[in-house]
Amino acid sequence: MSNFLVNGTVKMKETEYGVDKGAVDIYLNEEFKLTSNVDNKGSYSCDLGPLNAGTYKLLAIYSDESGKFDEAEWPVNTATFEIGKKSLTIDESSVSINDKVYDGTTSATISGSASLVGGDQVTVSSSGVSATFADENVGSNKVVTVTGFALDGADNNNYELTNPGFTLKGNITKAPLTVTAKDNSIKYGDEAANDGVTYNGFVNNEDASVLVGTLDYSYTNNKGAYGEENNAIGTYQITPSGLTSDNYAITFVPGTLTVDPKPNAAYTVKHYQQNLADNGYPT
Repeated sequence: MSNFLVNGTVKMKETEYGVDKGAVDIYLNEEFKLTSNVDNKGSYSCDLGPLNAGTYKLLAIYSDESGKFDEAEWPVNTATFEIGKKSLTIDESSVSINDKVYDGTTSATISGSASLVGGDQVTVSSSGVSATFADENVGSNKVVTVTGFALDGADNNNYELTNPGFTLKGNITKAPLTVTAKDNSIKYGDEAANDGVTYNGFVNNEDASVLVGTLDYSYTNNKGAYGEENNAIGTYQITPSGLTSDNYAITFVPGTLTVDPKPNAAYTVKHYQQNLADNGYPT
C-alpha cells in the first residue's frame, strides 16, 4: 500500500475584511483523519496515509477556534475517489502441462509453481485451478485451457490478476492395449479354428467397439501355416491381427492351437447265430 496525498479547496467564511484563515478537518468515510491548515483561497493539502483498494468518501470541513461551522451555513465539501486494484500477471512460463496417457477424458494436470511478473508481495493460489484438454484424443501440442488461479496473502484484495486463466499446450499419448488369442483345440484333419480373444487395457468403460478393422487370425508352427501340407498333430500358434486405434497402442499376444489325434473309426463285428445239427454241422 502507498500513502495518498489529497489536495482540495473549501468554502471559506467571508467577512468585511476578506477571508478568514483557519483549519480544515479532513474526514475519510466518516472517520476523522487530520486537521490541515488552509491558505487564504481555501486550499488544503494532506496525507491520508496508506489505503487499500476501494471507493472512499472524503469530507473537508472548515473550522475555526470555536469549532466547526454549522454545515447548514457552511456546506461540507465532499468528494469521492476510488483506488483501483493493481494489475498483476502470472508468468505463464512458470507452469506447464504434464503429458498423460490416454484415459478417455479431457482432464489435465499442471506442474510447476505459478509466479508473478514483477515479484509483488503476494502469492498465487492454485487451490482452485483446473486444466482441460480441448478433447480427449491422443495428440501432440494440444490446447489446454487453464482456469482458477487466484491471489493469496494479506494484501491480495489490493491486486487483481490480468490472466487468472490462459492456455498452454500438452500431449496425450496412446494407452497400451493387449489383444490375446484364447487357446483352442481341434482334431487331426479339422480346419483351424479360434475361440476369440480377450482385451486388457481399455479405459473409461470403453470396449472393442472403439477399435477399427476386422479381427483376423493366423495359425502357424515352425514349419509354416497350418493347412493341408502342414496339419500334423501338435501345437500351433494362434496370432490375432487386423485391429487399429488412434488412441490405443495395440499389442497382439498369441494363443495356442492344439491339434489332437483323431479317434479310430468305430466298427461293429456282426455275430451270426447258426443252428447246429446233431452231427455238429450247420443245418
